[in-house]
Parts: sequence; C-alpha cells; structure tokens
Amino acid sequence: MSFYEFDDLLQLELPTTEPLIENVLMARDKVLLFANPKVGKSVLSEQAAACLAGGHPFLGFKVAGPQHVLYISAEGDVDEVQENGRHMNKVLPVGKNKLWYWMLPEEPLNTRKGFELLCEQADRIKGQIGSYPALTIFDPAYALMVGSLSKDESVGPLLRNLNRYQEYTEGGSLLIVHHTHRAKRTPTGEIVVEGDDSFMGTFLWKAWPKTVFLLGMRADKYRVLTCDTHRRKSMFPEEGLLLTMVEPDPLCYEVKEEGVTPVVATVRALLRLAPMSVTELERATEKSHGAVTEAVQYWNTKGMLEVQETARAAKFKWRGEV
Repeated sequence: MSFYEFDDLLQLELPTTEPLIENVLMARDKVLLFANPKVGKSVLSEQAAACLAGGHPFLGFKVAGPQHVLYISAEGDVDEVQENGRHMNKVLPVGKNKLWYWMLPEEPLNTRKGFELLCEQADRIKGQIGSYPALTIFDPAYALMVGSLSKDESVGPLLRNLNRYQEYTEGGSLLIVHHTHRAKRTPTGEIVVEGDDSFMGTFLWKAWPKTVFLLGMRADKYRVLTCDTHRRKSMFPEEGLLLTMVEPDPLCYEVKEEGVTPVVATVRALLRLAPMSVTELERATEKSHGAVTEAVQYWNTKGMLEVQETARAAKFKWRGEV
C-alpha cells in the first residue's frame, strides 16, 4: 500500500477503469457472488472465467478479452473441475495460457503463509506471460480461510490479504464466491430472525465488494441473477436476469428466452456443435424421448434445422440464426 499527502493524492494520475465484462466486472474490481449451496454458483463463476479468458460474451454482455484469469478452487476434486471444464469448453473454448486453476490451496488465505502462496501463483503466471492475471476468482470463501465466516477476526484478515494481493497484482480484479449464511433455528424448527444482513455472516462481506451478485433458484429450477451495488449504478434489470442451465454436456448458463425450456436450450447447444439424431440427443441430454422430440420440433418449426437422412436414422443439423 502507498502513503499519500492529500495534495499529492489529488494529483495522482490513476489508470482509467475499463470494463472487463460489460455491466458485470470492471478492471480493479471487487465482486462478491453468493448463493445457497447447490444452486450452481461455481458453474456461473467458471463460465465467467471461461468467457473472459476465451473472449466470449458472458450472458449476452460484451467481454474485453481474451484476458488472463486465475481460478482458485478450494472445493471439489480435480476430476470434477476437469469434467466441468471439458463440457464448458465445447461451447466456450479457451486458448492456451489464458486460464489457470490452483486446486485446493494447502494454507488458509487469511494467514501470512497463505498470502505468500497466493502471490507465488500469480508470479508463476507472470513468469509465463509477462503480466499478472486480470481476474482472480476465489471459490468458495469458507474453504479458503480458517475461522468463522461470521467473525470479524477471521474474515478481516482474509479481506485485507486480498486487498494486498490486488495491489501486488497491479490492480487485478477479484471475485469471491460465497455461501449464504445458514439460518439459525429454534429447537422446534422455527427460523431465528437475525437481521437483513445475516445471510452473509459478518457485515465485512457486504462492506468489502463494489458489487454483490445473488444467484437464486426458483421452484421451477430456473436461476435468477440479481445485482446489488452501492458504489456505482447497476445496469441489471431490477428483477434480475432469468437464467437457463444447459446441461449436462455441454455445460453453461444462458439468459432464458420466451418458450425456450432447459431441454430446448440444451438441444440447440448440442446441434450447434454437430448433427445428431433424436436417439443421440436423448443420450446426451439424459432426457426422455418425448422431451427431446418436442425440442427438435420447436427448432424445426422455427426454420433452424436441416434433416440429414442416414442409413440408420435421420440426423438434425443446425442451420444457424435466420
């Protein structure tokens, strides 16, 4: 950190803050993404990393890419991260030396040793490409620190270390993935009201970021991404973005379109990659014959498909947008 006399501070020529992801992420940003467990926030943060590193639009927002990204994954095994990466790479390919994963750091990042190891990873990237990552993602917060998520004495050192790391990496942006605080219950099962900010644990989580994103899941399994920012104007619609998850292979989120269900969206993603028969689509989507047939019919009536007759079965080829 630097020490400034007031007049010198006013005279500083600071770098212009440019968007890395339009309306989502700025250079030198501090962002928090939080949600309940098993909603799919890691998939969303992995998609942000792949889009920024690959130069692909993120949920329809323009990307100033390709950029270099470091993803710190402290939850899940390497085979799970690899599987997600392979599925996502089919639709959001990333070039060589653009995206790095640091798996299961051996030291908490709210300690001195953890901070030193974190800087070592950034130095490894700079040694390869000549610059520090433009974005570092920390996923999830609880697995990257020692102590309670609701205690200032645990969270404070983590956030201070991340601030120091941001300066160390010459202003790289930071994204923390955070689980919501589990509600306390009485012995009879009633939820204890702890206040509006209880879902984050300590207030430090809300005070640190410039932008907070909340990923929720509706009863119909569609996700809703909302944005809460107190430092700059949010460009998100007030009701948030309604998202469809394309899964299992390929894997990504799309902004929901009228009439396009998750199965319909997944069939489109698959047919954009290669012609497939209904049977092949059933295996790939892991959905019923009826659901897949309806999805194929939907796109066919939109004029998006061509039929290729083969010896075994008809295959459907994506024509492109018309």
